[in-house]
Amino acid sequence: MNVEVNASRAEQDCTGTARLRSGLPFESETMSKMEYHLNKRTASAIEKRMGGYSTPIYNFLIQDTNSSTQSPRQQPPSEKYHPTFTIENLPAILFTKDQSPFHPILLPIMAPSTPIIYPSKMFPGIQNTFKQHNALPLEDREKPLFVIDVATVKDSVRDFMASMPSTANIDVVHFGAVKACAAKPVTDVYDQLRCGFDCASKGEVKPLIDRGVNPARISLGNCNLPTNELEWGIEVGVQYFAVDSTSQVHRMLEAASRVAKRKGCDLAAILAEIKPFCRLVCSGKGSDKPFSAKFGVDPEMAFTIIEEAQAHGLTFIGLSGHPGTQNLSTDAFVQFAQLFRGVFDRVKAELGITMTLANIGGGWAGISTKTAPSFVTYNKPTIETFSSVFADWPVKLIMMTEPGRAFISKAGWLQTHVINVSKHTAGASVSRVFLSVGNLHGLNEANKISFEWHTSAPSEKTKPCVLYGASCDSSDIILGKDADGKEKTVDLPDVLAPDHLVWVYGPAAYGPDYSTSFNGVPPPKVVYINSKEGITY
Repeated sequence: MNVEVNASRAEQDCTGTARLRSGLPFESETMSKMEYHLNKRTASAIEKRMGGYSTPIYNFLIQDTNSSTQSPRQQPPSEKYHPTFTIENLPAILFTKDQSPFHPILLPIMAPSTPIIYPSKMFPGIQNTFKQHNALPLEDREKPLFVIDVATVKDSVRDFMASMPSTANIDVVHFGAVKACAAKPVTDVYDQLRCGFDCASKGEVKPLIDRGVNPARISLGNCNLPTNELEWGIEVGVQYFAVDSTSQVHRMLEAASRVAKRKGCDLAAILAEIKPFCRLVCSGKGSDKPFSAKFGVDPEMAFTIIEEAQAHGLTFIGLSGHPGTQNLSTDAFVQFAQLFRGVFDRVKAELGITMTLANIGGGWAGISTKTAPSFVTYNKPTIETFSSVFADWPVKLIMMTEPGRAFISKAGWLQTHVINVSKHTAGASVSRVFLSVGNLHGLNEANKISFEWHTSAPSEKTKPCVLYGASCDSSDIILGKDADGKEKTVDLPDVLAPDHLVWVYGPAAYGPDYSTSFNGVPPPKVVYINSKEGITY
């Protein structure tokens, strides 16, 4: 069946959206995707002009007049109306080429569409990418989308580096946390700016090695690497390894021994190239997402680990710590100076090792609905304190940073859309809002991190909303629960309705890499752009 349609008047006269559906197969690809635009005003006008057609337009059925099972209706108007879509001839807008009536069902969407209002703080390059996406056919534009601008990533890295210069007694080196965004356009920025790479697995390291990154610029920060990955890392020349247990020390020694045997060299030569550092457990005060006891040890255990390694020919070069994700405390990193110095002094005095590495981890706030400190506000007191505390250290200290969210979160946005809005009860004050992206598909950190929420139809009047994801899983509560087990809410416009767009500022860091296809719901598409060079990757 071929269908002819002209919807030009509809485009001019109407602003909402309704969709055609039919139980019949379509031979026309265009017809299967066709959308018609109707708002409530237009629907009312149509009903008035339809004479005896009393069925509400939002439940309108263009009947097949040849069907004996349906009530007879007025015959289609003359051919002069065909095939133009107008208010006057709506009942006859669709005909097969032989002019016999066709019977699609006209279904409404729940909310009339309005002009899309993009967030004012959204950069033009990102906004234009979303506009192109939103001009696609419905089945494509309903797919959620991350847009990340690597030009902004580059600016953030440069700003961060400038905020923490080396001093007379400290060399500062920066390793971008690959886990925050492992995509090549982003890691290329780290490479171009001569940063190192903080990695968590072979899966993050290998793509870097394959494209020529010097393994000496890579740190494996996972304290519990599988044995095969630990051995592979040693063999390809990765030098920096985080350790927080004596068992990890012995697994490293065994892996190094096998590598030495394959290479036909002494074990001591392999061990001399490895630069392990011990991770200390630290206070997460000020963090949106403090770390659990999964990582790190106290100073006493750190000394035991370093001592055990030294007894077997493996020398530790320093310590690491992490103040927790999105730490808004300006002294978050200052705490490490005295903590590290205490262990450094004991190791030097009792083991004769002069350690050199002070890895202060990540945790700088990216974006926050709270007041996030600037990089300078964090880093100036940190470098000054370390310089003072280690002023009499016999060798120059190497300070390593591992920012991730701080580099990525401001560079991108996630676009999702409202699938449904409902309430548990008629008198409920809180709305249930179902989004096409939930905590299993890109927003898994929304229960801890203060993201910004923007909608395509902003309003001064708001309502409290509980946000849920698209999966059929009761745990898919985007903002999580509070200490009392109550689902958290966010205030969104009171006009929020199905098909409205929602933009989230912040989850560009980690969000794409966290996304799954649980329940058959595909993860959001990710587009990388360079707004300054006009490039889409």
